[in-house]
Amino acid sequence: MLEKKYEEYKKARGGAFKMTIDEIRKLHYKEEGREEGRIVITTEMLLDGESIEKIKKYSKLSEEEITKLKNKLFVN
Repeated sequence: MLEKKYEEYKKARGGAFKMTIDEIRKLHYKEEGREEGRIVITTEMLLDGESIEKIKKYSKLSEEEITKLKNKLFVN
């Protein structure tokens, strides 16, 4: 998985670069933390009854991702 992340970072930055595995790992976990934060924000906004459009604006998640989370939260 880290190799895939390395290739993604390398491609995004235009080619080879010097980066240690620890630096790649930090970037990976930082991104995971951001994703978790988006999920928490989305959950709170859904529970508060905010619109999908407003949630998309602030969480930066897709409508599909928000709908999936909403369906998990409000299972009948």
